[in-house]
Amino acid sequence: AKDVVIATIVREKRSYVEAFIPEDKSIAPKDKAVVVKAEADACCTVKHIVVKRVNAHVRERAAAEV
Repeated sequence: AKDVVIATIVREKRSYVEAFIPEDKSIAPKDKAVVVKAEADACCTVKHIVVKRVNAHVRERAAAEV
């Protein structure tokens, strides 16, 4: 599961969400999500990503698999 990334959702739109990849501790997280598909450059600035909301149990397991 090396493609699994935990992101902090910054704001949600109808067709996408904006999030920091990887999680930025300076941003107060509204929610966490596992990134399904991401467009991120090397500096990992805010990008449009497609995420799948997960509960804490799944999130912790996904993080452990990274």
